[in-house]
Amino acid sequence: MALCKRGSVWHYDFRFEGVWYQGSTRQSNKREAQQVLSALKADLARRRVNLPPLHDWPISTIRGVDGSLSKRRHNPSGRI
Repeated sequence: MALCKRGSVWHYDFRFEGVWYQGSTRQSNKREAQQVLSALKADLARRRVNLPPLHDWPISTIRGVDGSLSKRRHNPSGRI
């Protein structure tokens, strides 16, 4: 079971590499709780390959990951 609702709040409960993780998502909306769970699992996977958690990355790297900077070309002269 990955998500379960306790009262009005969604909680997660899952196993990753033999370790149980349990806790509150602090969300009352299931879709938002699923996003919290996905972010937590992604963070654990990043740590597995020695990458820093996403919240520690520079903003420019995050923008590049989601594609917003992928259409821009590097311009060392700074001219438009």
